[in-house]
Amino acid sequence: MKTEDIKLFHFIVDAGNLTKASELLDLPKSNLSRRLKNLENELQVKLFHRDHREITLSKNGRLFYQRSKSIINELEFTVESLVKESVELSAQLRVHLLPLPGIDLFENIIFRFMEMHPKVAIEIITSSDERDLIEHNIDIALRIGASLEDSNLIARQLKTVKFGYYASPEYLAMHGVPRTEEELMQHQFIIHRQPNGKLAKRFPLCQGRSFEAKGRLIVNDFSMLVRACLGNQGLVYQPHRLVQAEVDKGHLVHLLPETDSQAGSGWLVYPTRTSLSPAARALIDYLVKEVDHIFIEC
Repeated sequence: MKTEDIKLFHFIVDAGNLTKASELLDLPKSNLSRRLKNLENELQVKLFHRDHREITLSKNGRLFYQRSKSIINELEFTVESLVKESVELSAQLRVHLLPLPGIDLFENIIFRFMEMHPKVAIEIITSSDERDLIEHNIDIALRIGASLEDSNLIARQLKTVKFGYYASPEYLAMHGVPRTEEELMQHQFIIHRQPNGKLAKRFPLCQGRSFEAKGRLIVNDFSMLVRACLGNQGLVYQPHRLVQAEVDKGHLVHLLPETDSQAGSGWLVYPTRTSLSPAARALIDYLVKEVDHIFIEC
């Protein structure tokens, strides 16, 4: 049984179908189909259900994928560790990003990584829902929060950044500028509904205190928080770097700087250490390094 055929099977599963795998590999679809059939014959197991021109992963195919991928990745990692010269990375990765303000920073880092590793193909999925990584064949995902609640995931925390309270000049002209924490707590806030359904409306104050904000507007899109603030709908609690351009242009006002605090900017998560491919491991390391460098002054 050829290791390359097992890797090809993984690639087809990750790509989603034979047609897409054929396009990504620039190989005839008939070639992939033949090699896949040979693998099934050697295993004496049907890895896919075939219906006309469509194929779907069988129960045995999913089991073989989950168990063999970690073995193949561990083998590649062992080989990579044994050789002195760096091995050229080659893989098909799926990355899930949240539609955060400033997400283009992550996108640009990924683009640079792809320039450095021309044999690595990456599919970027941008959505606000926290998808199951295994079910959707996602290698790496960006999550946010003070801590990671899903114990089934391995995580690398990104650099913490400084957050603060902001409002538009027009909103402040209508409702007054808060001069104390007590006054701040009386204002309307734009509330974010997180992918897990919870409302993010508890915000920090000085000396470790916090409060539960009130607000008439609830949104589930991260970027809409800033747009709604610019639209005079209330206050937001945001990373300085992501709103600094609007502050410089006079579109937003930084309120009560003494309440600024450090918060986790996010996590890069993946299912298990053993299933992490060399390319995925390299991308995670590169993202962490570049994000830390970008936010070093924050």
